[in-house]
Amino acid sequence: MRYETFPQFKGRIQDAGFKGTDAQCDILFAYYTHARRQASLILGRLTPQGYNDEMSKKQGQKWSIWLNDSFILGGIHSRIRFYLKSSPDALDYVDPKNQHVFNVTQRELIGLTTFGYSRGTGTDPKGLAYTCTSTPLADAATFKAYADQVQALASAPK
Repeated sequence: MRYETFPQFKGRIQDAGFKGTDAQCDILFAYYTHARRQASLILGRLTPQGYNDEMSKKQGQKWSIWLNDSFILGGIHSRIRFYLKSSPDALDYVDPKNQHVFNVTQRELIGLTTFGYSRGTGTDPKGLAYTCTSTPLADAATFKAYADQVQALASAPK
């Protein structure tokens, strides 16, 4: 379900459990609308190992799962092509003891496959392509469905 207005976006993200302020939600909506205007998006680790820890310290509370999910849903709602820059083999590891069982790229791919995207074959200089192959699933994507699917997979027996 595309979010055309801030109140609509805010209501849906709150339904999924977001408890931030209107100002924080406004930032998330900006990321969502920015992603909707793109021709394609790149996923995966784009920088050397260790970047995430270093950038987390520098960015503090600016980055969040909600921000990332907003960006991915914006792309899904526009049915744009995503490119995976990381090796898909590096995504097999999960850490059930971590607060977030899946790393960010795994979570993004869960969103894509849940909402009608299929992995392409062959290589593109941008990365491994994921293309929308089910527009009804992409159009029906919500924050709640995204969060519920990640939780269901995280809780599934290994």
